[in-house]
Amino acid sequence: ASAKDLQSTSRILSLLAGVVLSTPAWAAIGIDANVSTNQGSAKTTVSSPTFSTTSSNELLLAFVTTDYLSGTNTQVSSVAGGGLTWALVVRTNAQSGSSEIWRAFAPSALSQVTVTATLSHSVLSSLTVMSFTGVNTSGTNGSGAIGATQSANASKGAPTATLVTTQNSSWVFSVGNDFDNAIARMPGAGQSLVHQYLTPTGDTYWVQMQNSTTP
Repeated sequence: ASAKDLQSTSRILSLLAGVVLSTPAWAAIGIDANVSTNQGSAKTTVSSPTFSTTSSNELLLAFVTTDYLSGTNTQVSSVAGGGLTWALVVRTNAQSGSSEIWRAFAPSALSQVTVTATLSHSVLSSLTVMSFTGVNTSGTNGSGAIGATQSANASKGAPTATLVTTQNSSWVFSVGNDFDNAIARMPGAGQSLVHQYLTPTGDTYWVQMQNSTTP
């Protein structure tokens, strides 16, 4: 399975981080909560809208994209929310800005919670939080629900990250950042955008997904 950005320009500084969600043989992955926020002014934190989940044993993923100003490249320092323990899944910040996926596991349903990402610099950013039912519950803090991960970047042209699923009926999601151009993304065949933000400073932040699981 692949996660790719098919938008190509003459000079693009872009990042892509992808993750495969794993499921036990007796279950099917489903999307429950899905919220996004865009931060059009420079701040060191970005918080999601308030959301709730409907069932126990859900995996939460936070997709974070950030701008870059100067000095050491921006990255997410930590993620918190819902009284859960959050851990970094994959980060791509070889080019300007950062694209990151963080995970947490909620044993019980959540009610009216927010998720906050703390950034290493005061910059523009975007945050999407999604929760998933039917995931693999083994491991700690959702580690069993994470299959293959991959990151890619391109100083010119579009980044492509290729993922090989580790279990049947896995689902691929990715987050990307184009530091150089505020241009709408065009997902590949069988993929769609979860969220997209064209920033006032000329960046594009987006989250994309396969339209269905990989049998």
